Amino acid sequence: MNKECKVKIILKSGYEIPIKCTNFTVKYNPDTSIQGFSYEGLNKNTSINPMHINVNEIAAIIECP
Repeated sequence: MNKECKVKIILKSGYEIPIKCTNFTVKYNPDTSIQGFSYEGLNKNTSINPMHINVNEIAAIIECP
């Protein structure tokens, strides 16, 4: 059984996208800005497909309890 991972992507506009998946990885540039992210086992209840998000619009990615 895979543990569920809960992540919230917050866009610069203030819009929040909750994501439930089994694995979530963030890739950073050397200057600590977000280069991209990947995930596995996306829960079907996720409101938007995270792959359609422009990383330049991301303000934060937060791991939720």
